[in-house]
Amino acid sequence: MRTIRKNIGDRGELFAQNFLKQNGWKILKTNIRLPWNDEIDILARDPEGVLVFVEVKTVTGNFLNPEEQMTREKIKKCIRAATWYANQFPEIICEQCGWRIDCVALKENNGNFLIHHHKQIVS
Repeated sequence: MRTIRKNIGDRGELFAQNFLKQNGWKILKTNIRLPWNDEIDILARDPEGVLVFVEVKTVTGNFLNPEEQMTREKIKKCIRAATWYANQFPEIICEQCGWRIDCVALKENNGNFLIHHHKQIVS
């Protein structure tokens, strides 16, 4: 049985994918499972050709902001996942453009999403 949290996360990821596509991004893969049981939410190419690993954070209601879920530990996991994937598949990286990690933060309230796209969450 699917949990409410999983359903909210799935809706958020779908909304984030559509948002990125509408802004000229190409979605390459979603929900990439990694050997140590982590996941890359979205792998995409932005309009400039940069390979982007996108972490999607979705919350409901008015109590939390999704950005608050991007803890130092979560950012470390994102870096580890992106670095591992980039090293496993270097052919997908445009040498001139490189890669980065973004966060798409979604707040759902009564079926509507407020979205914030944070580019390059680490430097």
